[in-house]
Amino acid sequence: MNYPHTMPPFDHQDVEQKDHWNTPNRAIFWEQGLGKMKAGYDWALTLWQAGKIDTLVVVSPNGVHLEWIKEAIKEPSKTNPYDQPLVPPMWHDQIDFVAYDTKKAGTKWHQQKMKEAFYSKKFVVLSMSYDAVKTEKSKTSGWIGGKLFCAKMVRDRRTAFLIDEAAEIQTPGTKITKTLVGHGGRGGISRFALYRRIMEGTPVDEGPFNVYPQMQFLDPDFWRDRGFASFQSFKTYFGIWKDVERNDGRHFPMLLRYQNLEELHDILKPHSSRLLKRDCLDLPEKQYTQHRFDMSKEQWDAYEKIRDDLMIETQADGADIESLITAELPIVNILKLYQITAGYLPFMEDENGEAVQKVVTFKENPRLETALAQLNKQTHPVLIWCRFTRDLELLQDALGDRLVRYDGKTDQDVREENKRRWLAQTGPQFLAAQTQAMYRGHTLNIAPYVLYYTNDSRLRLRRQSEDRTHRGKMDFSVLYGDMMATDTVDEKRVRKLREKLQVAETIMGDNR
Repeated sequence: MNYPHTMPPFDHQDVEQKDHWNTPNRAIFWEQGLGKMKAGYDWALTLWQAGKIDTLVVVSPNGVHLEWIKEAIKEPSKTNPYDQPLVPPMWHDQIDFVAYDTKKAGTKWHQQKMKEAFYSKKFVVLSMSYDAVKTEKSKTSGWIGGKLFCAKMVRDRRTAFLIDEAAEIQTPGTKITKTLVGHGGRGGISRFALYRRIMEGTPVDEGPFNVYPQMQFLDPDFWRDRGFASFQSFKTYFGIWKDVERNDGRHFPMLLRYQNLEELHDILKPHSSRLLKRDCLDLPEKQYTQHRFDMSKEQWDAYEKIRDDLMIETQADGADIESLITAELPIVNILKLYQITAGYLPFMEDENGEAVQKVVTFKENPRLETALAQLNKQTHPVLIWCRFTRDLELLQDALGDRLVRYDGKTDQDVREENKRRWLAQTGPQFLAAQTQAMYRGHTLNIAPYVLYYTNDSRLRLRRQSEDRTHRGKMDFSVLYGDMMATDTVDEKRVRKLREKLQVAETIMGDNR
């Protein structure tokens, strides 16, 4: 009741802390922008003040793990009551804040820093990335690696263990899931923690099966206690499958549709908090529009040839071309279809015995022309989302210094400077971001218009990228525009996103 908040908590943050600070295992399924990071610190620091723990371990995506430290100890704003450090400054000298750096893990300096954290008499906040917590012992430096170090911290200290963006552990067999949750009867690191939290705004956006390992992180027996002896039995109960024979005689299960989703919602509800921004914040509603264009004849000729080849291939395997087009699968021909609509076609060419990627650029690019027509109408800051780096290059060539980039091919320091300049509006009007590089961990709420130049089929990336601009204190509505090549995979992707959204809303109860 006397917790010294550095900034006024929202009602939902206050209720969660008061009602569940001492609940051992809990899922925080709050939509982006509802202050999950503050709720995480409030929970852990309350446990510390009550003498129940001496350590908080946070695992989150690379880059976000640094924000967990920065936001905790940043300089307080003198003018904005909501721009304050998440940890009360009077406690800073009683806490060791440690960010694990994979690139420096082999250095004596970093190893000494980790050892000091392990033996610290203070409260310790250890923040690691998902990539770091998978690393094994180094043969060159002798360092035990992030996996064993994290396990020792959680096991040997009195620890609260939190994973942010918990949908990173989507499949039981992946290395990160085995590390944190366990596999084949062997427990993961989470079993050593005294208290556990998972935080995720979009836990089931790619379907109900993703929530299985997330709840296992909280309790290894969670699903077994509810009648599901294995992941396979879970999939069988919540999905309807068809056995399909390939042309080579092999068989594979094809998901036809989901079932029993209301029951899954009822299972999750007592052990989680699900909140949407519309429930908690007074934000203007999102607005949507489509910018349609027709491909050129040259594009259509290339598109139809690849589409026909793909239909022959999938029919021979007994699959459904539409399900493949809208799935996030590494099928080269499907990506080519999408890239053709964007005005180019990558291909591999042999040069002196080595495969080198080349790109054919079509004479006309209606997507780019239509996008530029919309962008040149804008007078305010604009955020542009792209799937491929080639898209960013085309936009930058067209817009010059009016645009800055945030993508995998841009140096991290340059990315951050580009973001800073765009937010400060000291030059560039347009920030073009590769969705995979920037869809989480950023606040970009200065743009009333957001353009999806090329889309990704993953609903989680779409919802989280939308919420980079629709968050915090806003007095304007955000308009989201989708580029749409008529009668192509563009339309199928958008339709599939809507179908995924309906499934996710049923499981989480968002549509009630």
